[in-house]
Amino acid sequence: MLKHIVLLSAVGGFLLSALPAQADTTAAPVAAQTSLRTLAPADRYFGQLKMSVLGMRNAIKDISAYADAAAGADVSNLLHKLTLVDDAVRDLKAQFPRDTWVPQLGLSLAQAFAKIHCGDAAVRANDTLDWVISDYPLSDQAFTAKGLRTADFASTTSPIVPIEALASTP
Repeated sequence: MLKHIVLLSAVGGFLLSALPAQADTTAAPVAAQTSLRTLAPADRYFGQLKMSVLGMRNAIKDISAYADAAAGADVSNLLHKLTLVDDAVRDLKAQFPRDTWVPQLGLSLAQAFAKIHCGDAAVRANDTLDWVISDYPLSDQAFTAKGLRTADFASTTSPIVPIEALASTP
């Protein structure tokens, strides 16, 4: 037994001497910096509907697909469903702000809101894009959101028409 301990300590000493004297810990890869505590557990539920992260993703995908299929039709009834998903995403964001799903869910949520053509949906789309850009500025989703903010969503809002111009119309 003593021979095994001596042999193991000799091998361990040899391995330690082969390592550099001081490792650079400041350049750790991003994946290594993300600990498990920053990620939401798969069995955790958020918002009023108690949705899982995958449930949120699927709900956004389904609502978005329905809005695409009903192009031109009134899809304002989807707004309530999407606001409940928004509640779950914001609850996830509040509890696990560094979860890697949050920026993508935010971007997808904003895109789904933009497909519902009513005033409140456009406001919610812009608000969601704002927090994706401000809270996750280095993410790919923030870069995409900046492009959408200036291109697509700007056209979804109604132009401001003075009331006087409406009153003078015959």
